[in-house]
Amino acid sequence: MSKPARHADSLDQVELLMALEEEIPHFDVLTDALERWNQTITHEQALRLIPYLVEPVKVSCVRNGFATEASLVARRSNVGLAVDRSCGQFAVGDVVGDSELRNARHYPTLELALRSLEGSDTEGHGI
Repeated sequence: MSKPARHADSLDQVELLMALEEEIPHFDVLTDALERWNQTITHEQALRLIPYLVEPVKVSCVRNGFATEASLVARRSNVGLAVDRSCGQFAVGDVVGDSELRNARHYPTLELALRSLEGSDTEGHGI
């Protein structure tokens, strides 16, 4: 009789986050937001995100016509993924200069934001 598939439990989650925070400088910006928003990051999501991680920088992010301050945490060419604490969501948009995220779309989960980042064309946020 085979054993049932093992699902990640909270201890696995803590170990994953601790390992990522040790290995990747500034990863805590993302993990703090996830914790605050009662979300988790899976091992698979972390592996998909790691190639795009950047040192967090504050950017102006436009949401519904209002500019908010967000932390850019990942970048794929000219498209960035930011933590927007003002609304408790992730933003994906076009990185302009060193301090602006334009045409931003907001996502309630990291998975949706990561899919948007991965699916964007590299010339701009084309989805």
